[in-house]
Amino acid sequence: MINKMIDGIVRQIRQSYGEEKYEIYTEAVKQSLKEPCFSVLCLNPSLRRKLGQRFLKTVPFIIRYWPKSDNCHGEGMEVLEELQYLLRDIEVDGFKLHSAEMTGQMVDGVLQFQVIYETFVMEKQEDKDKFESYEIRTGVGGLTDGSKE
Repeated sequence: MINKMIDGIVRQIRQSYGEEKYEIYTEAVKQSLKEPCFSVLCLNPSLRRKLGQRFLKTVPFIIRYWPKSDNCHGEGMEVLEELQYLLRDIEVDGFKLHSAEMTGQMVDGVLQFQVIYETFVMEKQEDKDKFESYEIRTGVGGLTDGSKE
């Protein structure tokens, strides 16, 4: 599911920024970045039991943007505002996933934008609860199954 969420984020960014001008990396890149570019990485997803077989899955992502211009702070802030709009909702398996929280800041000339998505998931039930066979016996006042003793 996390890879599908990354695909949904990349699709949203591509809508506004296109493929020709901006490279989008989905794996850690140590060097040779082609600026301007984005990187999309999942940070540390968590799963918390809520009720019965329901779990809350929290998936935080960091989207980094390396600007090309010398006015990197101004460009970064423009991209931050655009990402806040683009990543409010992403599509995963035909369903819209809504962001729970978004924050961003410029660090050493690079925009660091965090978005968190939360969704409920259900644990798959095994077939062990199904009955192979069963018998019902009823009785009232000395009578069992409607017969006299």
